[in-house]
Amino acid sequence: MPNSKFDMFSNIPEHASISHIIDEFRFDKVQTHMTAVNWTWGFTLNSNGIPSINELKRCATRLLVSLRSDTRESCSLMSGGFAVYKIDGILSLHFYVEQTDEYDVYNEYGIKY
Repeated sequence: MPNSKFDMFSNIPEHASISHIIDEFRFDKVQTHMTAVNWTWGFTLNSNGIPSINELKRCATRLLVSLRSDTRESCSLMSGGFAVYKIDGILSLHFYVEQTDEYDVYNEYGIKY
C-alpha cells in the first residue's frame, strides 16, 4: 500500500508524464484566445507575433522539463501566459488570462506589502 496519495505516480517515467500533459492540453484554445485578443510574443517565428501551436508546445515543454528537474517538491515557473506548478512532486500546466491574489485585495484597502 502506498505511503501517500502521490506514491502511485512515483513509477511513471518523467518523459511519459510530460508527454501526457502536452498531449492532453488544449493548445488550440490558447492560440484561439491569443489570436482573438492579439496577444503576441516577442520571440515567435510568425510575422504577426502570435505563436504557432508548436511554439506553444515547446514553451510549455521547456517549463515542464525545467520544473521536473528541480529538486524541490513544490515550486512553479511562468512564461508567456503559461504557469507550471509542481506540488508534492506532481506537475500541472495552466494558461492564465486573468488572476487576482491577496496582494491585490490588500492593496485596494491601502495595506502596504
